[in-house]
Amino acid sequence: MNSELKVQLRKDLQINSYEGELNSYYECRLIYSALAEWLRVAVLDETTDDNYYKSKAYILSRGIEVLSSFIESSETLRQWFLEDEKGIHEFNEPVKEIRNRMLLAGEYFELLPSHDLSIPATERINLNGHFDRLIGLATESLSNSIKYVGVTKLIKTQGRKQSYKDFSIDEYMEWIFKKSKWNPVNDLEGFEFFDAYSKKAPYKSWVDFPIKDMNYHLGRIPLYKGLHEYYLFKKNTEGKWMNSRLQDWLSENKEERRIILGLRRQCNNRAVVKYKFNGEIVELKLFCRLPIKEEIFIETYCWPLLYYKDKLNYIVPIEVWPNIEHKLEVNLGMKIEEQ
Repeated sequence: MNSELKVQLRKDLQINSYEGELNSYYECRLIYSALAEWLRVAVLDETTDDNYYKSKAYILSRGIEVLSSFIESSETLRQWFLEDEKGIHEFNEPVKEIRNRMLLAGEYFELLPSHDLSIPATERINLNGHFDRLIGLATESLSNSIKYVGVTKLIKTQGRKQSYKDFSIDEYMEWIFKKSKWNPVNDLEGFEFFDAYSKKAPYKSWVDFPIKDMNYHLGRIPLYKGLHEYYLFKKNTEGKWMNSRLQDWLSENKEERRIILGLRRQCNNRAVVKYKFNGEIVELKLFCRLPIKEEIFIETYCWPLLYYKDKLNYIVPIEVWPNIEHKLEVNLGMKIEEQ
């Protein structure tokens, strides 16, 4: 990356490197957040009579132009943005990914029936006792107080910390097994069952029979292309097996991942998360994917580390760490260990 451009981005975005950070990874973080801002303001390009919304195709096209100009001269940056575990992609893939993360994060709202994108009004959303999230466009009076993180912006809070009611993992597990509609099942053949005592990654922890010492179970049957249909299992008072298919909205939000973490906690085998403080950031390493709700939160405020779709390694702004620590430990029942 051009040194003058790097200095300007650092100044505009208020993103600093941390001790030991590879220069290439730092440049990727700068470009990642800069691209998100470009995708945001592209909505205001003067191309139509109404400059407050744009089609997804238009934003994609503008994003490809910007990203290609940023990384075309650097092989390292091209690898970070254009390669993942499935191979090499075109420029449209990372732009789509960041645009979709912004949409899920509330940085856009989608107009129906056209599905065009617009920017929400400027608003502060309290994050914790010290910082607010700022959505929408930054006003001139606020521009010098803003720090860019992930695909959004932070600013020091002006008010008291708001309290938000959320489920602990224990409350969640009690709720989901209590509210499920149970049906008798005579044959367990064809089901795989999650072994909550396994120390392996969840995808390696499925067995052909229910684990004897567990009161509740998560089972699944294969569908196609690696997809599964998930079921909760338990025995009734007569010792007969009962199951309950996981509702569609739970499956769509990958809530089976939360159930897996809850079962591991019940078996005193909590999933481990590694973290390390490093100046203004926290290095976070996960060993399994999270439910969609928590994954969206992390991808709103954090930077992926190894490549643009990295779902296990993140750079967390120190301002957001209290929120993420709470979600991992309380909402997901994970064991947080310092590296």
